Amino acid sequence: MSDEAQPDGTPSQSAFFRATEAARYARQSEIRAYEDSTGCALVVFWGPILSAVVTPFADAINDVRPGQPLDLMSTSFGGDAEAAIRMATMCHAERDDFRVIVPDTAASAATLLALAAEAVVMSDTSALGPVDPQILLPHRDQYFPAKGIVELVDDLDGKTRDNPHAFELYAALLADVDAVAYQTYRRTCPRSPATPSHTTG
Repeated sequence: MSDEAQPDGTPSQSAFFRATEAARYARQSEIRAYEDSTGCALVVFWGPILSAVVTPFADAINDVRPGQPLDLMSTSFGGDAEAAIRMATMCHAERDDFRVIVPDTAASAATLLALAAEAVVMSDTSALGPVDPQILLPHRDQYFPAKGIVELVDDLDGKTRDNPHAFELYAALLADVDAVAYQTYRRTCPRSPATPSHTTG
């Protein structure tokens, strides 16, 4: 930062700082231009939908005036279905005009978020779904389909009965899944109906 202070006493930005943050300033400029031309507030979301992003997302939504139309541009392969529902509730709060723009892909929990909108705007390169909630296995630091884990556990008894030697293999695969996690996965599965139809517009 420069040693010279702005009129309000805060340090002015150095040339180096502005250069390293150039992409962010460009995004902000493009968002402002979009909002000026459409009259809609624009929030851009990219990445996995996790409980950890709900608070920053709420901070972004809180900048939108009550009643102002909201466009959410979203690219995400999904994540936590409960987090997606909380985000959708925030988008609807105090407004009836909420639209989701999908420039690329909105899958799984991101599809749930998109389907909560009054309209979904897509191009011929956009894709929705399937609605397939993903669950984080912390020890593996990866997301796995909740349905797949539930099916694997439910099928374990039959597979090991037919082939007792397979128990050790399945036990290793399911080492990260305890009883509490399994029940969480089972509660998540009903949120994944049939794959939605492809929507364009």
